[in-house]
Amino acid sequence: MTNELPPGLALQKVDERIMTLNVGPQHPGSGHMRIIVQIDGDFIVACDPDPGYVHRGEEKMAEYRNYITNIPHLERPVIHDSCNVLYPYVLGVEEILGIEVPERAKYVRVIASELNRCIYTMYWLAIYGIFLGHSTMFMWPAGDRELLIDLMEKMTGARVTHAHFVPGGVRNDLPPNFEDVCLRQVNYFEKRIKEYAAIFYDNPILIARTKDTGILSRQDAIRLGTTGSVLRASGVDYDLRKKE
Repeated sequence: MTNELPPGLALQKVDERIMTLNVGPQHPGSGHMRIIVQIDGDFIVACDPDPGYVHRGEEKMAEYRNYITNIPHLERPVIHDSCNVLYPYVLGVEEILGIEVPERAKYVRVIASELNRCIYTMYWLAIYGIFLGHSTMFMWPAGDRELLIDLMEKMTGARVTHAHFVPGGVRNDLPPNFEDVCLRQVNYFEKRIKEYAAIFYDNPILIARTKDTGILSRQDAIRLGTTGSVLRASGVDYDLRKKE
C-alpha cells in the first residue's frame, strides 16, 4: 500500500461545515464548462470556474493543415452557423493570396450566410422557448428551421456543417430551380414571423421574465468588444455587413 495520490489529484483540508459541489459539466457546446462551488448551508463561500478544453487550441491545430483542410475543422466549434464562421476565414486567405472571387460566388456566399443565420437563430429561439416553459415556441421554430436546412442541403449537400466556402468562391454552384424553392420557403417563413410575435414576443409571460434582465449598457458593449445583434441591442447602430 502507498499513500501517494495519482497524478493530477490533491487533498485539501476544509472546514467540516463546507460542502464542495460540481455544477456541471454542462453541454459540450460550451466546452464542458463546470463550476466548482463551495457552500456553507445556503451561502456560496467560493466559486472556481473550470472552462474545459473542447474548443481550445484551434490556432495550433490549424498550423498542421493547409487552407482547404482547415475548413471542416474550423466550422466544428460553431456547428449551427458554419457559413458565417468560415466567411471571415476565406476572406482572410483570399486577401493574403491576392485571390479575386467571381461575382456570382459572392452572391451565393451571402445567400448561404443569411440562410445559415436564420437557421441558428431559430435553433436559439426553440431552446429559449422551452427554457421559458413555452412548448409551442419550441416546436414551431424547430419545425420551420427544417425548411431552411432543406435549402442548405440542396445548396451544399450537407444539412448542418456545410464546408461550402473555399478560398476563391464556393465548393459548388446552385442546383437547378433553387431560386424558386428558396423564395417559396423564405416567403412562408416571413409570414410566420408575425405569428411568432403574436404568440411569443408579445406574450406577457416572456416580457415579465425578460424585461430589464441582463442589461448590457452601450458603453459596456463597446468596451467588452461585443458584436452583431448583441451590440445593436445595446444601442450601437453598427452592422459590419453594411459598413464594409
